[in-house]
Amino acid sequence: MRILFLPNWRVFRTRADRQRADYYEPGSPYWFFEHFADRPEVAVLDAARWAGWRLEERYLHFYLVQGIVAIFAARRADVVLVHGAQSAVVLLAAKRICPKALPPIVVVDVGTLNGGRPERWDFAVARWAFSACSAIIWHARVSSKIVAEHAPELVKRGVFVPFGIDEREYPVAESYDGDYAVCVGYARRDWSTLFSAWESLDGLPLLLVGAPSRVAERLPVGVRVVPPVSFSEYIRLVREARLVVLPVEDGRASWGQMTLLQTMIMGRPVVVTDAAPVRDYTRRGVEAVPPGDAPALAAAVRATWQDREMRARLGREARDAVLTGYRERDMARCIEEVLRDASTCRTSQ
Repeated sequence: MRILFLPNWRVFRTRADRQRADYYEPGSPYWFFEHFADRPEVAVLDAARWAGWRLEERYLHFYLVQGIVAIFAARRADVVLVHGAQSAVVLLAAKRICPKALPPIVVVDVGTLNGGRPERWDFAVARWAFSACSAIIWHARVSSKIVAEHAPELVKRGVFVPFGIDEREYPVAESYDGDYAVCVGYARRDWSTLFSAWESLDGLPLLLVGAPSRVAERLPVGVRVVPPVSFSEYIRLVREARLVVLPVEDGRASWGQMTLLQTMIMGRPVVVTDAAPVRDYTRRGVEAVPPGDAPALAAAVRATWQDREMRARLGREARDAVLTGYRERDMARCIEEVLRDASTCRTSQ
């Protein structure tokens, strides 16, 4: 099977201390595709097709150049897998206009085009274009709910596939006695709730890894922003932390699962907001608190910080939860089945 993969992020051509989703060395298996039962031929066409791709993201809310290039590249593929509607909308529009000119297109998470806000114009554009897709893969059930409400004709094309992590990339940490907590992530973090909670924690040390520089203007006592770090340094900071705090922002689209599962597979005790985008992954192995509830977040952090036995239990349960329910291999095999069904439908027509 020949697959054209369109990720809505930048993919480098060398490893250079990056996580597997962020680099692709031609000739070697890329990311989760290595777990396919039948090894596919994968071509990666990322969003960074030109220097101004961030301008497209900001002002157009989709990737025009990537989509135009994909129209020509897709003709050499049996099926196209697109991660994020931002990268899919141009290609899907072309397929809707000329349906037989392009192969089947499968898209991960339609809700990511507009963050689950159907009142915006780009939801209407996505709805029109997505009538040409063969299947939609959701990593968060909340994405399917927003589509069911505002584009019900697309629901029958969707399937929920839990996100998965490869445990080989994330060594388990066995210590629970670090002298700091860590918060990981750049986008979709509820900084207001986190900082309100921390103001009542008497200066407990917290490192913000990956946080935008703007948050440094209003940090509570004990909180410090860590400059950008390499992937290996990120792993070290998480493994040596006493606990992880993930104030995932609530919403109706998909975000936050990768970071949550990365920290869980390393056996870290995690305090996370039970926000809709990650609710499918917070049923066990973590200390979950209601989104937007600063007192509850502070209480959970304080209890976890003070109780070593609790931290050890959470760490063990977190890793077990990933190994039994959220492995990259399982995600890959589910996606392979969706892609195979889509490409089979094409050949049978």
